Amino acid sequence: MKSLPGYPVYEPVFPGHPATLLPEQADANFERFMGTRAQRIDQLRGFLGKFHVTLETSDSGLRKLDRWIARYGAFLAVRETGGRSFDTFLPAWRDERLGQNVIFDLATFIGQIVIERNPALYWEIYRAVPIGARKSTPHYQALAIRGPDPRMPWRIWPRHIAEICCWLRERSFMWQKPSSIVLPKESMTKAATYMVTQASEIASRSWSHGELEMLSRAGHI
Repeated sequence: MKSLPGYPVYEPVFPGHPATLLPEQADANFERFMGTRAQRIDQLRGFLGKFHVTLETSDSGLRKLDRWIARYGAFLAVRETGGRSFDTFLPAWRDERLGQNVIFDLATFIGQIVIERNPALYWEIYRAVPIGARKSTPHYQALAIRGPDPRMPWRIWPRHIAEICCWLRERSFMWQKPSSIVLPKESMTKAATYMVTQASEIASRSWSHGELEMLSRAGHI
């Protein structure tokens, strides 16, 4: 994508898979994220302006963003085998991985809309994992959005936007069946809208514990 060169690179204080970081290292990464959100969103706003897309928090703004992601998301992702650099920040998000920065900022912006529309939700470091399962749990110490009730197991995962972009890339460039399945299918073409509306529904509804665990296992939340 010709517009990517020069896009600011996001670098955590401590790169690496979140599950392997010391708690204080994950805390430092979280503090950097929280302190740079507004700046990163401003950078995204300037980038999307090149495509005549204005970042808006309204439903119509989300639909415009959906169309942009569906059209250009494939160009942001990089095909990788093994671990994903989107999770580890390694290798650094430069050169062929420069699009990862845009994906990260898209996820941040959409996450902010989720919280704006549901004030009881907030950003967190995901640590609701038993001690013995932490290193084997992919999302341990990852960035997530959660609600106020500690008994509820669900989380909203901003990295879902990265999965959508990877799926779009494989469908567009590889002419083969994507290596991963993104469910539900609506989220493939309506990534922003789906994430925001799903979060609002989850936050406002009285779910049974079994329903929430089922959603969480399916990767919907």
